[in-house]
Amino acid sequence: MLEGKMAFLGFGILIVVIVLIARFIKSIIKAGEEELKKEREKILYEMELGNLNSYDEFGYTLLIRAIHYGFTDLVKKLIEKGANVNYKSSSNAYPIHYAASSGDEDIVRQLINNGADVDALDKDGVTALMIAARMDNKKIASLLLEEGADVNKTEKINGYSALIDAAKNASFNVYDVLINNGADVFIKSKSGENAYEIGDRFLASNLGPSQEINFNKTEMIIGLGYLIRGKSYEIREYVRDDFNDDFQNYDDE
Repeated sequence: MLEGKMAFLGFGILIVVIVLIARFIKSIIKAGEEELKKEREKILYEMELGNLNSYDEFGYTLLIRAIHYGFTDLVKKLIEKGANVNYKSSSNAYPIHYAASSGDEDIVRQLINNGADVDALDKDGVTALMIAARMDNKKIASLLLEEGADVNKTEKINGYSALIDAAKNASFNVYDVLINNGADVFIKSKSGENAYEIGDRFLASNLGPSQEINFNKTEMIIGLGYLIRGKSYEIREYVRDDFNDDFQNYDDE
């Protein structure tokens, strides 16, 4: 009898806790919605005043703020009214960087269609393509490449290319896109590593202890391609008499 009462009491406490958590989550969502509403009203107010390219106290333009909050319709209105798509923030990041970071393909497309520089560099020399690579956003990466983004550009701090960024972040969808668009797997970062070597380590960490790797450079890239596509890949040796001289020279370094 006592056990039954305790179980009932425990169930009642659980219900109370669930209700309190639900209310807390609801209050957070409501607060977020109110913040979005206020920010939207601020942007609209500044837009009506004609302060299209002015900066707020944090160094952001109206366009960058609209992108940050995901106001796709306001991005369109701002551009139509004359907001400059290549005005950077105080941290030297351009609207296209924020758009790539937000993951919003429509906003990225709007910016590009209105003259945004697809190879714009932030203070660290990072491009929108590198951001898409880090986030494994295949659609945005493909769009940027279609619009002429430099697939082999490297940033200032570590010397990473978009392909190295993709390899380091296990962004296999974008890795595949970059390879198919001419990305150089042998570009070295400032620490001396390249996308092939990062892929080498990835393969090694995903093999059992009894398996061995004995790939040449071409086969490693092919192996990565299979892994990227989620297909099974049997680890084995290949013998190719017509091995590319460029790859062989790399082996000899």
